[in-house]
This record gives sequence, C-alpha cells and structure tokens, in this order.
Amino acid sequence: NNSPLSGATVVVKKTGKMTTTSADGSFAIQAASNDRLLVSNVGYVNREVSVSEAAVVALQPDTRNLGEVVVT
Repeated sequence: NNSPLSGATVVVKKTGKMTTTSADGSFAIQAASNDRLLVSNVGYVNREVSVSEAAVVALQPDTRNLGEVVVT
C-alpha cells in the first residue's frame, strides 16, 4: 500500500553497521557508494539493494504461510 515502514532494519552487508527506519520510513547510515544494504521487516520479504538504489526501497508483503508459532 506504499505506506512507510517504521522499525525496518537496514544493515550494511559488508560492515554489519545497522539502523532502523523512523516513523516516516526514513533512515541514515554510513556506507560507501559501492556497498549493499539489507533491508528487512517482520511480515515482509527481505531485500538487498545497492546504496544508489536506497532512496526508496519497497518491501513486498511475505504471503507465505508461517504456520502456528508458540511463544513460551
């Protein structure tokens, strides 16, 4: 639905530096222009993008059936 995702995790693949997106979906992270970013959020398919592609990153909902989860 193209709404910003708050709390998505963004990781620089090479260095492991990590941040999360703010309420408006924005984020800031130190990365080289040739680095790759891994973007993930619960309920969405993870995505890997180049820094140059990271201005707008759209995640697709994960429609796989996760089955039953038991938390103890």
